[in-house]
Amino acid sequence: MNANSFNLNALVKFLGRDDWALHFEEVMGDHFWPVMDEFGLDHEEIFELLGSHWAMTLWGCAFEDFLTQAFEPDGRTFVDIYLKSRGFKETARSKAYLKAISASVVSLYEVSEIVPGKSFLARDLLRGVDPVTVSEGTATQTLPQWEKIAARIVHVGGTNVITGGLLPYSPEATEALFKGLKEMTGRKRPRKTLILDDDTLRLAAPLFTHAWLFDTLPRVLGEVQPLVCNSDGDDIVFHEVRFPLETGITDKDIADRFAGMDDLRQENPQFWNWLGRPPAKGDGRPGHPDALVTGVTMEDSTPVLGNLEIKGRFLVLMVNSAERAQRAAELVQNILGKMVRTPLTGIQTIEKAREAYAGLRPSSDDIPLDSQRRSFTPCSTSSTAPHSTNPSACSATSPRAPPPGPRPVAKRSPDGSNISKCDHRPGLTRTTPWPPTISHGYGKNSASKTSDDSLPKALVTGFYTYPAP
Repeated sequence: MNANSFNLNALVKFLGRDDWALHFEEVMGDHFWPVMDEFGLDHEEIFELLGSHWAMTLWGCAFEDFLTQAFEPDGRTFVDIYLKSRGFKETARSKAYLKAISASVVSLYEVSEIVPGKSFLARDLLRGVDPVTVSEGTATQTLPQWEKIAARIVHVGGTNVITGGLLPYSPEATEALFKGLKEMTGRKRPRKTLILDDDTLRLAAPLFTHAWLFDTLPRVLGEVQPLVCNSDGDDIVFHEVRFPLETGITDKDIADRFAGMDDLRQENPQFWNWLGRPPAKGDGRPGHPDALVTGVTMEDSTPVLGNLEIKGRFLVLMVNSAERAQRAAELVQNILGKMVRTPLTGIQTIEKAREAYAGLRPSSDDIPLDSQRRSFTPCSTSSTAPHSTNPSACSATSPRAPPPGPRPVAKRSPDGSNISKCDHRPGLTRTTPWPPTISHGYGKNSASKTSDDSLPKALVTGFYTYPAP
């Protein structure tokens, strides 16, 4: 069954009746107020930072949570009331799907046995239940093996499907979520497994949004520098290794020794590119799955691992990791032998390199006025050239049935690495309300791939869409 066949437009429009939009705002507040307070952003600024795909997905997470809430005086859900009033307009399949969402819980799953375009196996990491096969045609095209996702899995017509509010979890977000859930449930002693019941997970639904946002927003805002590795998967640390030339050794002597070496390609009389091997088809992504991979290649896609250049009486090796520095130094010493002396090594991190670059950039005060008026065009380099390498509790006036305990509210720890235990913060206020159609369309037709490397990769699901605002 393809969940994209379910159209929830009428359900969303029904939010405009009576006071349902106000009640939905309370649930949105549960999901977003702590984040807004912590980062000093309103919901529109958060959505603008994250882009349309994640704005719609997060809206969907809150909306699905809202659909599960029971309201006073009779404990019915919004879905129950909608179906009683407008159910005659829905098909039997759609009604079954809506009822399944209203009874669902969000949990954290580990994905495996992916069949692209068809299905995957989901192992629940928070409940003691058996793994289930989920029918999904779209997300399985890009879903990585062993990915952890926060999602709702519902059983409709004999098939398990995931709803539209799907969030991919990094290891850091996963750890933060587990810490928050343990503190919420009062489990102080560490355990290998955390087993929660459905009622607890319904209460904890906002924590899934908090954990994801507290992990993602610092990277988007530049508070946390992303992991960066080279094409070998090594951490980026710039190394400059200077080999003093022995007395009497000339540039030609060095060039003659390097001649014919497959790994060294000469670009001019004093400069060589140290080359690697092109990756084979099917090779996996190197290094940490969330790391940014940087590298330089020649026109034929051969990777450039580093450079060698003769500068005065030194042969200078320049590479971007400690592992490459060791390999290249051994290569040079094996080729040149006693033609060079013991090398001296200088090391610079990305942060120090960025600071040094910023210090070299002139400010507008340093540039003559006539030069400031000129138009400059950035120059490009050929690939064959030498390469240098937390909210208040529900309002007392709300008709929403009181839960068995307080809704969890997340706060960042001082280092921003995790979310902490429940807290009530009645003094928080919103700058503007969330209109019911603020981010409709989370799912297949509204998703857009993001080019921002600080954001998680968009997982486009084949699910229902909403009307445009």
